[in-house]
Amino acid sequence: MGPQGGSISSLYANIALDGLEKIIQDKYHRNSKGNIGNHFKAKMKVNLIRYADDFIITANTKEIAEDLKNIVSDFLKLKVSNI
Repeated sequence: MGPQGGSISSLYANIALDGLEKIIQDKYHRNSKGNIGNHFKAKMKVNLIRYADDFIITANTKEIAEDLKNIVSDFLKLKVSNI
């Protein structure tokens, strides 16, 4: 594996994080009809920002942030177990 911050680490991070955004959208951005609604994005302030091999997830409450932490943890455990 390349050094942290190296060009290959961005590739690995993007492969590892592939699919996480959809899981977050499904839980926090979809309305009752299954459509992604800007109202829900604004209300919960849940956003995933990815840049190179880093990411930040925002939330408007500690409870949502803790739930998102668990979602990310479970997602990454699943990814690692499938390697």
